[in-house]
Order: sequence, then structure tokens, then C-alpha cells
Amino acid sequence: MLTKVLVKNFWNIDVVYKETFEGYIQSISGTNAGVVIGDRAFDLNGKFPYQYDLSEEWFKFTGLPFVFACWVVANTSLPLVFKQQFSQAVALGVHQKKKAIDWFTSKEKSPVDLRSYLNKDISYRLDDRKRMALKKFLDFIAEL
Repeated sequence: MLTKVLVKNFWNIDVVYKETFEGYIQSISGTNAGVVIGDRAFDLNGKFPYQYDLSEEWFKFTGLPFVFACWVVANTSLPLVFKQQFSQAVALGVHQKKKAIDWFTSKEKSPVDLRSYLNKDISYRLDDRKRMALKKFLDFIAEL
């Protein structure tokens, strides 16, 4: 959806969308583009003449950060003990990034500096600017 928002409202280009298929990355060439997310995107860095970081493009377009994911709950009547335990689990994960990075880099060779990525590129708090960005994004989606 982020790509569709940027295509229509920022890049102002006409695009024909197709569903992805197994091995679609090999079909990216000429006028065929593709969205690649997650670890697979790291492995493709520098392999195509044009590459765009969608969060950077969103920031150029709106001046706001992009919220790719967040933990949310619709049921506000959850037991307090659950809320506390959940918050503690999230905090534990965030505070153990170094251990996770060390484990991953001992198992896998990554073309990305995971320390920088997880400590500088990702922000872990849902603040007012991110809430504003999320609302703006949802408004754009409603227009599609």
C-alpha cells in the first residue's frame, strides 16, 4: 500500500500492478519493477540501477517517519497483569538487540550493518509524529 500511495501521490506515475509469484525478483528488469521487503532486500542492495527505500521516499513526500509495524490492541479491557507482562517482554526484546545481532551475525553473513540498522534506522516508540504519519497514511489509503 505504501508503494501505491507513493506512486499516485508523490511520483505521479501510471503503473500496472501484478501479483507476485515465486521467483518474481528475477523478473525485475527493464520496465518491470518489484517491491522486495525484509532480509531479501538487504541481499539485493546495489544489484539494480534504481532502488528506493520506501521509508525515505515517504519522508521526502510527507516530512514524517513511516510506521511499518506496531503492536496495538483493540480490547482496552485487557487485564493489567497482561499489559505489564507484554510491556516487559517488548522491553526485554528491545534491550537484547546486541545479543540478537551477535547471534545472527555468528550464523549468517549479512551485507547490512545490523547494529546500525537496529539501533539507528529503527525507532521503537510510537510518538506523536508517528501517530500523525500513520493517520496520514490511512487517509491516503482511503483515497485509493
